[in-house]
Amino acid sequence: MRKRKMLVLSDEIYGRLSFNDNHLSLAQFYPEGTVLSCGISKWASCGGWRLGYHLYPSHLKDICNVVAGAASNTYTSAAAPIQLAAVSLLQYDEHSQNYVKHCKRILHRVATFCCKKLSSCGVKVHLPSSGYYIFPDFEVIRAQLEKRGITTGSGMCDALLEEAGIALMSGGPAYLHPLDQLTVRLCYINFDGTKALKASEAIGLGEHLPESFVETECSETYQAINILHDWVEKQKKL
Repeated sequence: MRKRKMLVLSDEIYGRLSFNDNHLSLAQFYPEGTVLSCGISKWASCGGWRLGYHLYPSHLKDICNVVAGAASNTYTSAAAPIQLAAVSLLQYDEHSQNYVKHCKRILHRVATFCCKKLSSCGVKVHLPSSGYYIFPDFEVIRAQLEKRGITTGSGMCDALLEEAGIALMSGGPAYLHPLDQLTVRLCYINFDGTKALKASEAIGLGEHLPESFVETECSETYQAINILHDWVEKQKKL
């Protein structure tokens, strides 16, 4: 990149949610050509606020101004209260840092549970290192689904919604994969975040979250993953 003097827009919106604090920004290695893209939707749990930001190297100020000018023709500005709150968040004081630490360990515990439970019935899934999504592959029940006339991920999702009451987004073309791929995008934050946060704070950052945490404090997700597991097991018996 440096040899070709490339300009890179690096989307690092999940960076601060790295479970092991091992996120490395491209800007650390290529600062002169990296525009860092981020926002408060993920790490600060402010998804509905729709506020993002770019960090430009000082010598790219002209490009920054052009982008800002183009943006002004699409929208005006975020509401003043949102901007003021974001300024406070971006100071990243001890309170904000502790909040993120609690969020990360809650998400890590939930992700670990989801992956372990789905893997136990043969579903292929990788444990994420950040964020709150997994991308499981249900190839293990392809033969059984084909007997039912289900040959695509979207068809499988329709069956899941009707038979198990679980709504998932299919993989396939939406993620540049084949139409017949039995993958889904599974978001595992279907639980009361306020309740989980209070429970994590009560335990304290000095102690690990117990394995029972997901069942007791994230019960909606716990129940949904168990239902999904049982649905897969049922298909395997067809």
